[in-house]
Amino acid sequence: MQVISIFFNILEDKKNNPNMSLEEIYQTNKKTNSYLKRINDNIINNHLHYIVIEEESINNARHEINIENNSFMYNIYNTNKLS
Repeated sequence: MQVISIFFNILEDKKNNPNMSLEEIYQTNKKTNSYLKRINDNIINNHLHYIVIEEESINNARHEINIENNSFMYNIYNTNKLS
């Protein structure tokens, strides 16, 4: 899921940076850590929004992801499968 989310973020950024390649956008964003940020625990505890994640749900959602050899994602992960 995170890979798909990152990819669509890159596509959105491409609209604002048409002269940059997808990989350039990814590398730039990776330096600024704009994809994965830790949410401050105080913010989480002070809000009434709770997400219940059960171990069974996580295990049921796990699946293997196939990546094409000539794809942008393959260039990042250097593998055909993620699990």
